[in-house]
Amino acid sequence: MSFPLKTSVRLAAAEAEDVQKIASQGSDEAAALALLTGVALGQKPSAAATLHAVVAAGLKAIEEKGYAPSDLLEKL
Repeated sequence: MSFPLKTSVRLAAAEAEDVQKIASQGSDEAAALALLTGVALGQKPSAAATLHAVVAAGLKAIEEKGYAPSDLLEKL
């Protein structure tokens, strides 16, 4: 089930810089994200679109590692 979730996300300065790098057209970070998610960001992606792609990449990495949510909680 999919539902819209609108929220403010506070980022540290370094995290905000990383999002800006990813959003930069032709950046290595954008290319890597496209490889991980299978979705290329547009020429001028919004911060929301960029963060969405980063979350998708993280979820894909978790899935590929075979971790279930309970496995992750045990490691925290």
